[in-house]
Amino acid sequence: MATMLNRALASCVYAVIVTASTLTTAAPCGQANSVPDDNKLIVADAFDRWAAGGTSFFHDLLHDNVVWRIKGSGPSAGEFRGRDVFLDRAVRPFASRLSAPVRPTAVRIFADGDHVIAHWEGGGVARATASLTRTATPGSCACRTARPRR
Repeated sequence: MATMLNRALASCVYAVIVTASTLTTAAPCGQANSVPDDNKLIVADAFDRWAAGGTSFFHDLLHDNVVWRIKGSGPSAGEFRGRDVFLDRAVRPFASRLSAPVRPTAVRIFADGDHVIAHWEGGGVARATASLTRTATPGSCACRTARPRR
């Protein structure tokens, strides 16, 4: 059972849709980047920091007033209004059932105008005593991001 649970957790796939209309970054050699390029870079940098062990991913990208919806019937399913509500009611309970935190292992990022879509896969290991009826629930988010802290 634990092996099956670990395999299910290791193949978690989420879709994150981020609207990033207020974000800017410096362009190389004094040339202006396009808004999609800037926004894609900000999201890619956040995933890189998370994969390297960072813990501020959701604070870096999600606006305080984000509305996050997780479809399904599992314990994390529902609509969460506000970043802190989402973290308290969905992310932390999920993370508490793991012996090691989820880290992204593969990321594909697409940008179009003010929208960035990140399709990622992550791996994690369930605690031996975890009792889960659903180990992974696809989720999506449409939000304005906060200006990244650099």
